[in-house]
Amino acid sequence: LINRSLFHLARCVRALASQGGGVGAAAFSGGSAVSSVGGRDGQSHHFRNSKLTMVLGHALAGNSHTAVIGTLSPAKSAYEDSLATLRFCESVKQVRTRPSIVAIRREDVVQELQDEVRRLEAELFRARSGHALVERKLGEAQELMEHYRSSWQQALDMSSSEVAARLQDRGAAASESSGG
Repeated sequence: LINRSLFHLARCVRALASQGGGVGAAAFSGGSAVSSVGGRDGQSHHFRNSKLTMVLGHALAGNSHTAVIGTLSPAKSAYEDSLATLRFCESVKQVRTRPSIVAIRREDVVQELQDEVRRLEAELFRARSGHALVERKLGEAQELMEHYRSSWQQALDMSSSEVAARLQDRGAAASESSGG
């Protein structure tokens, strides 16, 4: 699974590098990562082919600065992997993103934060009132449980005394019939 993700990531990077840069943040508008990057031979490669390319899609083609670190091994047995890592890092160097600072007015930020504070206060109020409602219902349920427990105990006591009385009646009736 990781090899397939790395394969798709390498294809995306090669396609971006061959274009000389990223496709820009406009390609990802609306939360859609289905946008494709044109490759060689008219092929297009979708960022959605693997989870890794979907996660890194904005970093590779969006409004961001991206750093990639490749790790190499000095072992002879890892020569092919290290060479592949170096080739991959070389192709990543060819990708050019175009980050830009979005101009936001201070008043807009303050307004957004105040709106968020109001929303969170309302949510906290609903949580507290919901908590009180739950506590009230729990108390009612405990009262009902205690009522039924005492009613059950009373019924059991009454039943036990009736059984004892019937046994006494039967014992008295049996002694009268045997003695009489």
